[in-house]
Formats: sequence, structure tokens, C-alpha cells
Amino acid sequence: MKKLFVLLCSLITMLACSISFASEKADYQSFTQRQQASSNAKIEQERISQLPRVGVIYVNDAQTTYNKRIDKFVLENLHECINTDTYQYIDGLVFIDKLIDYGLQDLSTAERADIIDALYDEKLDYLVYLEIEPITTKSKATVFSKGKSAIITAPFKIIDMKNNRTLYNGEITEQGKTTVMMGKIGNKSVALEGVKRVNEQVKQILAQRLPK
Repeated sequence: MKKLFVLLCSLITMLACSISFASEKADYQSFTQRQQASSNAKIEQERISQLPRVGVIYVNDAQTTYNKRIDKFVLENLHECINTDTYQYIDGLVFIDKLIDYGLQDLSTAERADIIDALYDEKLDYLVYLEIEPITTKSKATVFSKGKSAIITAPFKIIDMKNNRTLYNGEITEQGKTTVMMGKIGNKSVALEGVKRVNEQVKQILAQRLPK
């Protein structure tokens, strides 16, 4: 019995050593491979540094219990539109303190010149501002059905920071709605449908107005 136990321990040790060696071998790269990887990384970094710097300020003031879901939809769309193949995506969270110190509490009504002055040191080529305002929902019922709608209002700006130009300044308004014969309709589903429609408008506007 003791010999069997020793044999099993030996086999387990050998197996563990084999797995460890295989893992080390898989992770091992030759000097040439590491040199090439470093060179590729530098080339990619240089490529990215030449792309236009786009600051993106997104504000969620929807005032719902599912704000995180809205954030996911909106931010995924913004990253897809302002992608790393064409632009440098700069998260606008780092600008908030500067804007507040400058006295700009509401970018939807702020003057373009003030925004440019406040963020001058950021060396941005463009600024994209998108806000989701408080969502309003309405219910409607008839003898045969009941429905619910949600109004999504989103102030949206695109500013050419270097040439002091407004490329877009407007307010996107979309409606999500659902009608059923029976059962309950939640606010979340209709609101998210409206957010998706806002995303479609944002995508179209960015494709048309944000220079490449």
C-alpha cells in the first residue's frame, strides 16, 4: 500500500512538472520575437498618436433605476462610432473638474468659445457631447389593448476645437413604445427601445459631421 502511495505521488509530481514545463514553453518567446512585438507596439502607438483626438463627454441624467443599462448601450455605440481605427477616443470624465472650475455646469447651453477655452490644454481636435435627459413615460389603455411609451431627449454637440466651429448642435428626441393585448409592460423595455433609436441618430450624425 505504501509503495502504491509513493508511486501515485511520483506520477502526480511528474504530471505537474510536465504541465508547468509546457506552460513555460508556450509563454517563451525568442529575442527576435520579443523584439518584433516591441517594434509592432511602437508602430501601433505612433499610428494612434497621428489620429484626431476626440474628447467624448457623456452625461446620463435619465434618473432611472436602470441607468447602467442605458450607459452600456450609449457608450458601446459611441466607441463603435469613434473607433480606434480612425480616432483617439478620449474619455471626457477627465475634463469635468476643468469645466466646473471654469464655471461650465451645463454643456448643453454653454458657449462654444467657453468650452474651447476651458479645454485648451487638452489639445483636442474635436469634442462630442451627449446627454440623456430625464425620461418621461406615458401609459395608454383601450378596451382591447394597453400600451406604454417613453420619450428620450438627448442634447448633442460636435465641436471642431481647433477651428472654433460648431459641426452639430441639436437635440435628438426619440420615442420607444410597446402595445400588448394582455400582461404588464415595464418602463425599462420601452425606454431602452427609445435609447436605441437615439443611438441610431447619433451614429448617422457622427458619420456625416465628424471629419475623418
